[in-house]
Amino acid sequence: LRQLKTSTVYPFLLPVIQAYNDENITQSELLNTFNSIESYVVRRMVCNKPTNALNKIFATLFIEIKSIPNFSFDKFSNYFVSVLLSKKGSGIFPDEEEFRSEFCSRDAYNLKNIKYILLRLENKDNNEKVDGAMLSIEHVMPQTLSTAWKAKLGDKYQTIHDKYLHNIGNLSLSGDNTQLSNNSF
Repeated sequence: LRQLKTSTVYPFLLPVIQAYNDENITQSELLNTFNSIESYVVRRMVCNKPTNALNKIFATLFIEIKSIPNFSFDKFSNYFVSVLLSKKGSGIFPDEEEFRSEFCSRDAYNLKNIKYILLRLENKDNNEKVDGAMLSIEHVMPQTLSTAWKAKLGDKYQTIHDKYLHNIGNLSLSGDNTQLSNNSF
């Protein structure tokens, strides 16, 4: 959450962590809540949802969850997700369809936390975690097309380049950015 630079969640996290310290919330529920926060923030970022609503949402979220009839800390992360999914307008939690569409089509290179997203994708279910400190974002199809790249892409190279240049599928993390340059794939 610190890497995502989402300090707006702190007013929510303070009572959540206190409930964990008081042994009301299990470690599993706490981690599920953190994962859901990450999902909510990243989905909103990818779907270009305004961040100015997050202060208001997270400021009252803990109280909103605890006011659910028959509330139980045992199901805290489920309640948390349920409340977020019920948000409309500026607080909406983008669904799978919207997220997938935006993630596959938008300019991912200029997303605020694209390196974080690429690292999370790389390290998901990976036994050998990658340290991103020495890595930079590399375009597979380069930003400036060489003659060889133009030939590989064919007659419509400019259309292809314009459409896919900053797409998530054309981005990778590399420690060899300078050496890779504009070489062919």
